[in-house]
Amino acid sequence: MTDLNMDKATDLASNEYSDDDTKARLLQVAEWLELDAPPITYEDGSILLDDALMAWCNAGGVSLDWVFCGHAKLMALAYQREHERERPFRELLRGFDAVEQGFLVEALEADRAGTASLKDALEVFKGKVEEHRASNNQTAVN
Repeated sequence: MTDLNMDKATDLASNEYSDDDTKARLLQVAEWLELDAPPITYEDGSILLDDALMAWCNAGGVSLDWVFCGHAKLMALAYQREHERERPFRELLRGFDAVEQGFLVEALEADRAGTASLKDALEVFKGKVEEHRASNNQTAVN
């Protein structure tokens, strides 16, 4: 595995802004992430970072540092932080099968919609999981 010197990686980004490079990166990331083409507006011949483009970047998780400056380091660090933040949840979810994961989604949606408190929704979730597992154990015994 090759060690990547982050100073050199940062230096790979152009210190000069280019609308052509920015547009190319916007279209490339749209292709990679299977997003609709970004809404690109120009003002005085330059790409305008307006509300529509900001919303597109936010919705797609697109790094502004990379798109506008070519700096990939912050994009990589953001991905790593998000991955680390989500790791405990992914590991926890591995303990549930797809049906049980569906029960959890239902509980969280009930809390979000205000139709049940999180405590009550999780109690319902727990009961459904226990019933589901008992049913599966019963089927395996027969």
